[in-house]
Amino acid sequence: MQLKKLRIENLFRFEKVDIDFGKFPLGATICVLGQNFDQFGANSNGAGKSSIFEVISWVIFGKTLRPSYVSDIVRRGTSAGFARLELNNERYGNVVIERFRKISEAGFKVKLWVNSAEVTGRKNTQELIFKYLGFEGNRVFEDFQNLVLLSRSSIDLFASSKTGAKERIETVRRFLGVDFLGELIILLRDKKAQGLSSRLKVDVEVGQLRAMVNQASESSLLLALENAKSKKNEAVAQQELLENEMSSIQSHLFNLDGALKLETDVTILKNSLTLLHERILGVKSKILAVENVISTSKTVDVEPLNSSISQQEKIVDALAIEASEKMIVSKRVEDDILSLQTELKKQNLSTSSLLRCPVCFSELLLDEGLMEKSLMKFDIEGKAKLRSGLEEKIKALIEKQNLLLVEIGNVRAAFSAAKQSVTSLRDSLLAAVKNNERIKAACESVVSLNDDLTVLSAQWEEKSSSMAVILEQYSEIMSQYGNQPVADVSRKWRQHLQQSNEKLATIRVNVAKFEAEIASIEVSIEAQKQAKVKIDQKEKELAEIDKELNLIETWLVGFPEVSRMVIDSSLPFFEDRVNFYLSELKVTERIKFETLIEKRSAEGEFKSGFNIKVWDGAYWADFDMYSEGERMRIALAVCFGLRDLSSKITQTPVYFFLCDEIADTLDDAGIREFFLLLKHLPEQKFVVSHKVEGMLTNHADDVLTVERRSGVSILKGRAA
Repeated sequence: MQLKKLRIENLFRFEKVDIDFGKFPLGATICVLGQNFDQFGANSNGAGKSSIFEVISWVIFGKTLRPSYVSDIVRRGTSAGFARLELNNERYGNVVIERFRKISEAGFKVKLWVNSAEVTGRKNTQELIFKYLGFEGNRVFEDFQNLVLLSRSSIDLFASSKTGAKERIETVRRFLGVDFLGELIILLRDKKAQGLSSRLKVDVEVGQLRAMVNQASESSLLLALENAKSKKNEAVAQQELLENEMSSIQSHLFNLDGALKLETDVTILKNSLTLLHERILGVKSKILAVENVISTSKTVDVEPLNSSISQQEKIVDALAIEASEKMIVSKRVEDDILSLQTELKKQNLSTSSLLRCPVCFSELLLDEGLMEKSLMKFDIEGKAKLRSGLEEKIKALIEKQNLLLVEIGNVRAAFSAAKQSVTSLRDSLLAAVKNNERIKAACESVVSLNDDLTVLSAQWEEKSSSMAVILEQYSEIMSQYGNQPVADVSRKWRQHLQQSNEKLATIRVNVAKFEAEIASIEVSIEAQKQAKVKIDQKEKELAEIDKELNLIETWLVGFPEVSRMVIDSSLPFFEDRVNFYLSELKVTERIKFETLIEKRSAEGEFKSGFNIKVWDGAYWADFDMYSEGERMRIALAVCFGLRDLSSKITQTPVYFFLCDEIADTLDDAGIREFFLLLKHLPEQKFVVSHKVEGMLTNHADDVLTVERRSGVSILKGRAA
């Protein structure tokens, strides 16, 4: 897995940075320096040197090499960060990973391309990343840390004289991938403690169950159960006898209640018969009154009246026709008079005669002055004759008109008299019809009243029969009780029922008490049975716990041995690689390792350790006896050897290596020897350091500088 390109946007202190790792050939050593112009000056912390490699780890795994960094990965003042890493894998080719994080959202988004084809989302993207980068197993991130990162703390762990054998062997276990055995041992010890606690708890429960079983024997409980059942049966028998007696009492009370109801029914029937008698008398009285009306009234024959009315109506019609005809003749005479008067006016004739209007009989005055002026133009004699003739005709017509008017008046008088006669006859006819209808209604009323009388009589008979039946039933019931008053007999039987109820309540309480006693005994018997079953179950549980504890004990003995065997089998290779690096560092001494497995302690723990022995050519000396500088060189060789050991076990090809602040503790000779060691590694090596330029840059193949100004980190160098 070889780095090719990296883009960083708004992560850590970087705003936007592109790094072309392809400009660094495999085997090259690149010195990464830093300058923080915001706070501490050149070559100081906080520039962002290590952040580049934290981003690489975050893009691949979703977490940084040092866990404390991951929470602050997005640059302050921004809402999201992004990184794109391009790598080359020998088997799958070009691999590109993009990871994006937004502050407002939990988690992050990741995308993956292989040879320019996106494979995101086909299944778990993180698993695909591991696949296409060649990572295998359950400890890929830990293996990546072991192969990629060599920190100053690892060197100090082995170089410090204060570090004990236990801390050193834990580091060796981590690189060998068997450190999980230590965690398993801790879990097993906790499991053992829980098992012992559970066993104690189960023991206590078994003791309590046995104590409960021993409190009473099963035979005594069964005897008590039989006694309680016997008492209950006696009480139940008494209860049944009393309930039968109460049933008989209730039957008597039912009969007495029936008698009381019959008494009420008799009273109601008596009242009803009285009312019926009164209604019958009333109906009979009405029948007599109506019959009296019928006997004193006579029916009038209306046919003669109808005949007279018809004759008078014919007379009225004839008179109306006669008057109409005379009016027509009178109108014609009036028209003739008007015509002659008009002719007279045309001839300018004068007249002083008084004429009457044939319609209204008012006087008509002819204009003499007008007539005289007209006569002056004509012959007076001839005109006088003509006027005289016209006046005669007019007078004759007026006389005729007057006669006609008198006749019309007579006809009208006769017409009024005939019409009044018709009205009088009609009033007589109406009175006769009303009289006939009243007689008819009276007859119908007699029929209806007779029907009502029949119905009421039938009701009287029915209710009389019902009353006789009720009286017979009442006598039959009360004969059983000596014909005593119903209220007295009912009161005695109710007192008897109340006493029986009180006795029954007492018996039921006793029955309930016996049932509770039986239930309690049965619960005790069942509890004993359940307790015995639980005792068997708990004893089986104890056997399982003991079995598990024995297995845990076996594991607690075996796991340290497994760890020791793995370490011992790896020691020859480990020692060989460390001695190789010591020779490259021009160190004449050689080392060997020994693991210490002490006997089991009182707490059941196998104590272990890891010692380094140094051969100076004459004898073996303890590592801690050497000076700090000598220990530092040996510790450096040990860390390189551990990396080779991890690489051999994991067989994961990683072609870049980060040395974080390793050179800061070395003198010039140590730096020179350190770079000699790096020459033997085929990967791209990145040496992060606080040292100033000079010795470091002289031995490095290239330099990459990170500068921080105004809170933003930028890169300078050939790859930037």
